[in-house]
Amino acid sequence: MQWVAFIAVTVAVLDQLTKWLVVRSLSEEETRVVISGFFSLVNWPNTGTAWSLFKDCNLVLVVVSLLALLAMYLFRQTFQLNRPGSRIALGLITGGIIGNLIDRMRVDHVTDFLYFYVGQYHWPAFNVAEVGDTTATKSALFPLVLGSDSATTLSAGMFKVVVSALPAADITTVLVAGG
Repeated sequence: MQWVAFIAVTVAVLDQLTKWLVVRSLSEEETRVVISGFFSLVNWPNTGTAWSLFKDCNLVLVVVSLLALLAMYLFRQTFQLNRPGSRIALGLITGGIIGNLIDRMRVDHVTDFLYFYVGQYHWPAFNVAEVGDTTATKSALFPLVLGSDSATTLSAGMFKVVVSALPAADITTVLVAGG
């Protein structure tokens, strides 16, 4: 559990630090191109999840985040924490949830700032918290989709992984898992 806590705290601190730097460096109207035609830094407040789903449902997302953290804590014995991949995944998911939860409770929105696009194709901006929880969730779901039990990162099953991913900005993970 110590590694899980260390990873979670690291993700949450990195998330908060990078958001602080972005808010301090960029106005909400400003875009700083990093790689022309591909990647920019932005400062976009988001009261919802990816693609602004659940927009202006901050209280609901706070409650869901708290419930997800509680569920992960209560069911922690069902995760295969003897496996390094499981500890990493649980730490990433927990840190991601905590990072965005801090924002939702402190300023009523999350700050998204990593913005990727190619030509006319644009993806929703996201932040470090979402990199953590989305990476962990997808690494846990990938073996489940392929049917490889030995590679499954979390043994708690699809439901618990999806519950822990709900507050994530990558709502597509939930939709894919449910379908």
